[in-house]
Amino acid sequence: MENSRISIGVAIALIVAGVLFLLRNFGILGPVINLVWIVLFAAGGVTFLWVYAANHERWWAIIPGFALLGLAAVIGFGETLGALAGWCQNNRIGVTTAGAIRALGYKVEITRGKGFHATVVVPRDWSPAAARRLAESFEDRENPVARAERHT
Repeated sequence: MENSRISIGVAIALIVAGVLFLLRNFGILGPVINLVWIVLFAAGGVTFLWVYAANHERWWAIIPGFALLGLAAVIGFGETLGALAGWCQNNRIGVTTAGAIRALGYKVEITRGKGFHATVVVPRDWSPAAARRLAESFEDRENPVARAERHT
């Protein structure tokens, strides 16, 4: 009985994935499809980790669990970069992570504003050399959002 339920679940999952691929190819869902994939991959990863948590003899479930969570993170990072770049009017953008800035010893605070903002808190006696190190932690990239699609 349990095997038939699993088979039906796998069949439904394959049909849903096929429909999502079809909708993506026709451009019907637009940018929403990325969010759908993030949620599906994350849910799959959490499900495999739950299988392991319920029975430690099923250690193999850790491998697909973290692989699916990693895919969700990669898709999510790409979606976030595009959303952030859409608020930037420049053709070139600087990209780094809050972790990289914190590793340099700075505090990062989320602030209000139009779009996505964070403020790097620096000491009053901030030296030019320290400013240069912080600036060098940013990777220079082409803005992935077309100029016409950027927020004003």
